[in-house]
Amino acid sequence: MKRCEKCGAEVMDESSFCTECGAPLKVDAPSEAPAEEKATKVGDDKGEPAKTKKPKKKKEPPREEGVSATQPEFIAAPKEVEEKAKVGDTAPVVPPKDVPESKPSTTGDKAKPAPAKPGKPKKKRIGLIVLFIVVGVALLIIAAGVVGYYWGWFDRFLYAEPAGITETFDNMETATFQNIYVDEGGQVKIQAGEMLLANGAVRAVKDVGTDYAVKVRLKFISVAHSEGWAGIIVRINPSRPTFHYAFQLYPEKDLISISKISESGIEELSSFAAQIDVNYEYRLEVSAKGKDFSFIVNGQKFLVLTDITLNSGGAGLEAYYSQALFDDFTMEPLGE
Repeated sequence: MKRCEKCGAEVMDESSFCTECGAPLKVDAPSEAPAEEKATKVGDDKGEPAKTKKPKKKKEPPREEGVSATQPEFIAAPKEVEEKAKVGDTAPVVPPKDVPESKPSTTGDKAKPAPAKPGKPKKKRIGLIVLFIVVGVALLIIAAGVVGYYWGWFDRFLYAEPAGITETFDNMETATFQNIYVDEGGQVKIQAGEMLLANGAVRAVKDVGTDYAVKVRLKFISVAHSEGWAGIIVRINPSRPTFHYAFQLYPEKDLISISKISESGIEELSSFAAQIDVNYEYRLEVSAKGKDFSFIVNGQKFLVLTDITLNSGGAGLEAYYSQALFDDFTMEPLGE
């Protein structure tokens, strides 16, 4: 019989574990005689007695709670299981631990790459693209500004001439004229693509500036008085339309005249003798530029005038003591 070194209980000599506490028991060491003989043999070779090594004491593993002496031997402390495994004993059955998923080997067969997930566009990249676009547009504007300054584009834009007027008198509702005056028995109407004026005057509604050229076709139907005339009026005073310059054709006098109507009354500024007939079509053209005026009939310049009294205002048509038809009216601004 032998005693357990841990609890002191008596156990059988052939037992490996204590029947009381389950602690492993020391196995009896082999007799010292063979060891001494072996040591003597080894020492004989060198002539010295051989030194015997003392066996190392094994550390007893801590007792696990809940393990009784009646349990089988393979339920032992982990350290003993490891030691038996080292010397070749069969290892106890241990529950398997969670094994991580195996990764495809990078050597040998190449693993197929996983399909790439569609990614969202990066905000930083979008921001850079927007920044480049803004900078590019700014540079284009600056370049256009520099070129426009040297080529005079700004002046053309800031001081652009207004669009002209073209009137064929085909529709009364779309006519761009308004009445200045119509005397008793006078007429202002549009018929058959022409404007009929009798003892009345009209002016173009649209403003094209102060300097312009006016063209129109004129034909007399009848003349009721020796002072009867028809023609183009220019520089019409915006606040008092009856003040203006009048370029007049007198059929009864065979005369072309330029008159100024202002607060001082009617003043003839210049005249030129020419044959003027009824039922004959005349192409009239008046140019008003600054203080200079010119009057052209059928392509021939008859009168040139310089006057600074009326320096602003639009243009129109007038017939006095006569009936006249007007057609193909145009009014174009004059540049520098």
